[in-house]
Amino acid sequence: MAEKEQEKPLDKDPEQQCGVSTTAHGNSAQASNRIHDFNLQPQHSSEYYSTVTFDQNTSHKNLMVSKDQTSMCFTSEPQPAADNPLQFDKVCSALGTTSWLTGRHYWEVDVKCCSDWSVGIAYRTIERKGKLKTAKLGRNRHSWCIELRDNQLSAWHNDRHISCGIRHPTLHRVGVFVDYEKGLLAFYNASTMKPIQEISCVTGAVFDRMRHHFTEPVLPAFRLFPSHSRPSTPDHIEICTLDK
Repeated sequence: MAEKEQEKPLDKDPEQQCGVSTTAHGNSAQASNRIHDFNLQPQHSSEYYSTVTFDQNTSHKNLMVSKDQTSMCFTSEPQPAADNPLQFDKVCSALGTTSWLTGRHYWEVDVKCCSDWSVGIAYRTIERKGKLKTAKLGRNRHSWCIELRDNQLSAWHNDRHISCGIRHPTLHRVGVFVDYEKGLLAFYNASTMKPIQEISCVTGAVFDRMRHHFTEPVLPAFRLFPSHSRPSTPDHIEICTLDK
């Protein structure tokens, strides 16, 4: 069973950096209405498309990665593997094989066959061992994600979150866009290219009350949460090609 996260409330003390005021509940509507100064269009997604694959060396033993490294599913049978310092040993997470230290990058993840998941980015320095917050996506300064738990969608960084509302029925594919130099991370409903949430200078006050920027190479990051029920097919996610 997946452990329940203890959500850390956002500060009541508002900071006016980048024009975002926060409340004890994150004031998600206000924050969401004042973002997305870069509106990613379909032609941009093709221009910035980057090949992403799952790194099996980092994946938890209960995550099975396909031979072509483009799909990953949760399995109750641990995968045989030698101890690896790169592998997440307690949290069901995995990283991508490619990291970036510059440029704009876009990729899409098919999540329609997964009930609870996190998709985002992380530094290589994210903790891989144990189940403290230092090893969980979005619960530390080394990772950022959008997360679906119990049909509630939220964006996480530095153990703070913004509610993105209830999962929309059409959210089958999540688009992830990174502009490294601008310190911008944006998530989209890839089926409609409608923005979901941005993490950038605009929302920096919400997440850590300082200017938001990247300081290390970033990698795609993923987490699956063990299902409370026994689904007929295992929860799985898949990296999409833009013509798929």
